[in-house]
Amino acid sequence: VDNASELDVLIFSMWQKMKCDPCNGKAYGHMFVALRTHYPEFQPEEGHQRPITFTRILLNTVQNEFERSMLPLSENAEEAMEQKEYAVTIVKFIGQLFVEHLLAPKVIGQVLHDLIGVRADRADPPPECFVECVCELLRVSGSLLDSAPMGKALLNQVLARLVDLMRKVGPDGSIYSERMQLEIDGLLELHSTDWRRLDT
Repeated sequence: VDNASELDVLIFSMWQKMKCDPCNGKAYGHMFVALRTHYPEFQPEEGHQRPITFTRILLNTVQNEFERSMLPLSENAEEAMEQKEYAVTIVKFIGQLFVEHLLAPKVIGQVLHDLIGVRADRADPPPECFVECVCELLRVSGSLLDSAPMGKALLNQVLARLVDLMRKVGPDGSIYSERMQLEIDGLLELHSTDWRRLDT
């Protein structure tokens, strides 16, 4: 890797491989840490005034992939399921990058806000797949968020938001499935035990 453009291509390529192998998200997280160590920044290219850092390229990739995962679900059931799986994979890996200290807490805060908001005054309840993404993200990153005052405050806001969403009802009862309510309950229980899983 000799310049920022080549690093951009490498990061994108690794990200695509991670999407095909999401079970090894931790390993890919370690690879990104190694990349940052070897290629922290490059001198400015034409049109840029400041050095181009690994973190900046990674953030651009994260933003692009996350925005893709937020697209409206297809009306085709099979395609919609693939979109949901894609969104969960992306968000879980964003959490892993945060755990590896490759992303700042404010990035996680923005992701959480975009998914479900952090206050009860959001007009429309978010789609269930977004709520699931939040639960998966917090299962990965909750412990680290809880270890710092700013992260703890954010975490408490999001958990309160999840509780509020779980209690919302529509004409036909709860707006979220029983499975989703159990997911939220499980996350709350995990938080109450300082992120120690009860089944381990």
